[in-house]
Amino acid sequence: MHGFRFVEVQKSFGSNRVLRGIDLEAAQGECVVIIGGSGSGKSVMLKLITGLLAPDRGRVFVLDAEVSAMREEDLVPVRRRVGMLFQGGALFDSLSVFENVAFPLREQGGRSEAEIRAAVEEKLGDVGLEGIGDRAPSELSGGMRKRVALARTIAMNPDIILYDEPTTGLDPANAKRISLLIKNLHAKLRATTCIVTHDMECARIVGGRFAFLSGGRILVDGPLRDIEKYDAGELRAFLGAEGGLE
Repeated sequence: MHGFRFVEVQKSFGSNRVLRGIDLEAAQGECVVIIGGSGSGKSVMLKLITGLLAPDRGRVFVLDAEVSAMREEDLVPVRRRVGMLFQGGALFDSLSVFENVAFPLREQGGRSEAEIRAAVEEKLGDVGLEGIGDRAPSELSGGMRKRVALARTIAMNPDIILYDEPTTGLDPANAKRISLLIKNLHAKLRATTCIVTHDMECARIVGGRFAFLSGGRILVDGPLRDIEKYDAGELRAFLGAEGGLE
């Protein structure tokens, strides 16, 4: 089974052709890091996986289901198997940390209060935030808020986890902490993982397979050693500007 798959996907916004023929697949349990400059279409690819956007041409498959051909109501069971960490975290400031993490569990239903409490405590433990369930998001640092958002993302034990620029807005120490956490969670949960980022330090720490997105296409796709050897001026310029993948 594939985690996700793009087949000749094209997507435009008005006259702006963002994706011009994307072919990319991730095996179940694989980690793929999509790198590229701002505005290259990385986040658009995540929205296509979740069905928030539909391609103009081509096909998108998630867990072998063709989400690009589904009606909105048919996407619901697929989306329940996909967790996404948004750039800003998107926490509910009016809810406690506990209720934020519990939110997707309550929304789905079918769990007792004891089961919800156990699941929330487990996920807060997974991100190193045991015992803070009663606190409000406003009391937390930016790095802690991001980790609470991550706990909520994994609350449903998703088969696929998507990360949209996970280190944006964080200082270097917290960016490194989040990057290591993503790497460790992938090793523990074995969910298909896709990170889109222009933060090369994050990409280096997380590792996995790299896909460089440029000009609406995947320019190179492979392990770190292949990315570093690829002789393309555009990629060299990008890696040089970002400090390289050392």
